[in-house]
Amino acid sequence: MVLAGTCTISGTAHASSTIAPITASGFKLTLDSSSTSDISAGEAANGSLNPVSLSSVPAGSFSSGKDGLCYPTPFNPGVSADGYCWGNTADDSGSAGWYPQGFSVPHSAAADGAWGGRRWEVVSWHNGDNSVAKLRFVDRASATPRYVDVLLATLAQDGTVTPLPIHADSVVWYDNNLLIGTGGLVQVFRLGDLMHSSVGLAGTGFTYVLPRAYLYRTVATATSACVPETGNTPCLTSLSFDRANGALLSSEFRPDNANGRIIRWSFDLSSGLPRTGTSALGAWTTPVWKMQGVVNVNAPSTSARPAPAASTTDTGRARACTRARLAVPRVS
Repeated sequence: MVLAGTCTISGTAHASSTIAPITASGFKLTLDSSSTSDISAGEAANGSLNPVSLSSVPAGSFSSGKDGLCYPTPFNPGVSADGYCWGNTADDSGSAGWYPQGFSVPHSAAADGAWGGRRWEVVSWHNGDNSVAKLRFVDRASATPRYVDVLLATLAQDGTVTPLPIHADSVVWYDNNLLIGTGGLVQVFRLGDLMHSSVGLAGTGFTYVLPRAYLYRTVATATSACVPETGNTPCLTSLSFDRANGALLSSEFRPDNANGRIIRWSFDLSSGLPRTGTSALGAWTTPVWKMQGVVNVNAPSTSARPAPAASTTDTGRARACTRARLAVPRVS
């Protein structure tokens, strides 16, 4: 089964639906740029930046969350939910000017849920005008979650840190890589490049930064617009890791129509990077309106299941993103 929507729920299906296969040969990812040499040079040039491992971030850099949903569960009878909320009043109330988008647990070739021997989760966020984006790493080793925010940026060879102006629609955590889908782009960040600024990152309020290492695209250039539903430049509104097929899944958001496409992309399990120069492994159109995400859970189903909208304040496993959640048939 493919769950369309970033938040997985259980319950009885209310309507049947089908998804239809389409030709996948025209869908390809291209490596637009690699910034690994810029990161190395920029770190050396900026004396305030110091490499740090996520597992060694000091406890004082983390904020404490609250276990359990922080809003009355707006779900139908028989539907269960689990999650947590932030200890930050502004984030909990939705008044902070930040919007959660994507959610992932760590994945590897063999298992899910742990990184560095600890249980983690990650949420991608954008601010109100998409001028700044961040990842919130959530340590779930204890009942009370704790989390640290990391700025997403580019790092120039002269050491200049520039926030990335992206919507950060979705995130996949695979080994040491964080892959963010947004528009026609996949932006890749490596945990080995995580840095702490001893003086703070000017004008951002952040002290931790993760520079972009690789940029992939479905479009002609990195500045080109993607086109949903038709053509060979699909929009990557969501990304997820498809364990059953060792691949990435993407979906397209259509605000006023169905027929958004689900695409299965070839993925290199050894490098944790998309494969280029090869066609997508499969593609489908879906009857789901306002599709926010897709997950292959590899279980047979022929039904669609709309879930009621949750408050923007709830987060965690039950609520990492806003808008609709739906379940549609599997595509494997």
